[in-house]
Amino acid sequence: MVKKKTKTVSKSKSDDDKKVFALLGTLLPILGYIIAVLANKKDPYVMHYAKQGLGLGILWIIAMAVTFVLIFIPFIGWALSGLISLGMIVLWLIGIIYSLSGEKKNIPVAEMVTEKLF
Repeated sequence: MVKKKTKTVSKSKSDDDKKVFALLGTLLPILGYIIAVLANKKDPYVMHYAKQGLGLGILWIIAMAVTFVLIFIPFIGWALSGLISLGMIVLWLIGIIYSLSGEKKNIPVAEMVTEKLF
């Protein structure tokens, strides 16, 4: 019987901690930003995703305000508000996936908000 060689990837605990705080920054946009700043303010990876998450949270608030106005318009407004909500969920999921990737990537629309803030 032939034994298969398995590759062991050495991951440091600090990399996992960075990913956890980056995930918190994206998963809980405004509260996650506060947690990330308090925990890992000096880490550029964590702060990148904390800022991106904050931009996503602000974008989410704006989108929900627009959605609230659109729901009063029958049919077209309902469809548009549904598309806006779906788009925000997709952006949020993209942010979660990016924060767990280990690389600094910008969340597509949230980066515009983040550039204006920071």
